Amino acid sequence: MVELGDEFIAMRIAAYIRYITLQMKNLMTFMSLGFLFMLLAAISYPFDEPQIIAWSATLLLAALLFSVGTVLAQMDRDAILSRMSNTTPGQVRYTAFLKHMAAVGGLPLVTILATLFPSIGSFLFSWATPILESLH
Repeated sequence: MVELGDEFIAMRIAAYIRYITLQMKNLMTFMSLGFLFMLLAAISYPFDEPQIIAWSATLLLAALLFSVGTVLAQMDRDAILSRMSNTTPGQVRYTAFLKHMAAVGGLPLVTILATLFPSIGSFLFSWATPILESLH
């Protein structure tokens, strides 16, 4: 009977941990999209020194990616979360880590690169031009 109670408590705690990780994923998505929209809003207005805004956004993105990467690495190394996801405790799965980092920071990174280096922006826009013309 005690084992059944322990299993029930463990299932409730596991459900709570899964809920918290889902909310953390939602927050990381919001941080990524919020940063992207903030950067697009700052770029769309003609400021006197747009390069200062772009470089400060680059520093902000670096801080964002560092903090998200630290949290993801700590979550991968955690013994309880590793048992829940059937992975090796104490080790970081680098492919999953890189996928998460690309999902969080990929689009903002491309936007910053296009802002800082106009040649990259023109290349990306030239790639999207046929798609935009087909919509008209």
